[in-house]
Amino acid sequence: MHIEYAGSKPSISHTGVMFEDYHPDKFIYFQEVYHLFRLLEEAPAKRNPFVYTPLKKHVNIQEIVSWIEQTHIEIEQTTEEELAKYEKKLQKELTDAQEYCHISPEERDACVSNLEIMYKSRLQRATNKIFYWHMIESISDLILEKDITEFVFPFEMNLFHIAQAFSNHITARKEPINAHITVKESDEGKTYIYLILDKPKPLFT
Repeated sequence: MHIEYAGSKPSISHTGVMFEDYHPDKFIYFQEVYHLFRLLEEAPAKRNPFVYTPLKKHVNIQEIVSWIEQTHIEIEQTTEEELAKYEKKLQKELTDAQEYCHISPEERDACVSNLEIMYKSRLQRATNKIFYWHMIESISDLILEKDITEFVFPFEMNLFHIAQAFSNHITARKEPINAHITVKESDEGKTYIYLILDKPKPLFT
């Protein structure tokens, strides 16, 4: 599987291509997510709170790819199926642009050209997104397996998005778990992200 940075989400029209920085490529989270998984893997069960230590040394992307391919042996097939659906969407956009009658022929040609230029980049973004959610699934499985319910992260926007991602993934599962994320400043003036997972108590023990 080929993984590389593909840039922020493009907004494409006959006037050009603009990039939406508030929709970054999921690739930018890979290093921290992989590091978080390894820390959780080494942590004892029920370590509460789990205090995250930020990544200091970058990992080779191929190591991360190899890890997820071993963890999710179906990822190649899943990615191919999802990308096939996405390619149909991109092809429809091209067809619609070629038939669009509310702009001049020159503007229509420019729109089609811009869509074609960004075609591979958008496919790579989609690949990265699929890969990212497999990583988040692996972390969620490990969190539930180790019964860790309290997390503390130093405040960084990337870490906030990652915490949000796996808390959303966990609460969307069949297990009835609620997640609460808050951002607070400590007495020392440092800002932290707190994530609490609430599991319902069993009716019978």
